[in-house]
Amino acid sequence: MHHRHTTTPPMPPTPHSARHTLFCFSLIQPDTHELKLMTVQLENSASIFRCDGFAVLSVGRELKVGPRWRTIPVPSSSALQNTTARASNSTSKLSMMYMRAWDILLEKGAYWSYTWTAKVDASAVFFPNRLLKRLESFLHINMPGEQLFTQSCDSRRGASSAIEVFSREALLIYKSGRARCKSQLTWHDRSNADFMQKCLRMLGLNSKQDMEASKSIFGTSTCHPTSCRDRSQVSFTGFEEASNYMTCFEQAKTPDKEEDMEGLW
Repeated sequence: MHHRHTTTPPMPPTPHSARHTLFCFSLIQPDTHELKLMTVQLENSASIFRCDGFAVLSVGRELKVGPRWRTIPVPSSSALQNTTARASNSTSKLSMMYMRAWDILLEKGAYWSYTWTAKVDASAVFFPNRLLKRLESFLHINMPGEQLFTQSCDSRRGASSAIEVFSREALLIYKSGRARCKSQLTWHDRSNADFMQKCLRMLGLNSKQDMEASKSIFGTSTCHPTSCRDRSQVSFTGFEEASNYMTCFEQAKTPDKEEDMEGLW
């Protein structure tokens, strides 16, 4: 798939080889390795830039990704200090940033043209085509219901989520009940992935089966496999150096002629 040289708003979806469509986004922080990672991903049509629609959000200010592409800025904690007085550590600040990122994309209406939305870590070598085929094969239905699938990883900084996948119906539930979740749930010492799972559960989405199914969707290996050639994996995460990222991407990607079979067990 050719990447799109877009401005800030994501482009409308284009036809995908699968019945379902996928919108993807990443949130990055300025002055970190994440900007370089997003640049090489854009240059190589990798990760979220292979999705049907995509956006990159950045904390605090707009950033330049490549020669013609700009991020969507997310107000920093200093700009939101009235609503984040208790966000005193890195986990709570990042959780707050993700909540604001979700709000911005909801306000822009970015999700509603797509069957699924994926939040993807910038360090993830991610293959959307594999994910879509897994989702279709697992669900055995034409349209999904209220589903959430999460690829959870353990890192040096503790538990995290490399990829979270939400059906359009699940995000409609979140949109209508997010204010209740923010006021009633403790999120200041939780990751955003944990907050989203607990929020949707509180709003009536039974995610237990979906959490168990996540292992089938994302593959049975760890998030940090010994080989990027393992095609049972939807993604490989934990890459901070752009050169290492691209090495894994080149090892993991499927030749174009095999694309129709990519993602199947």
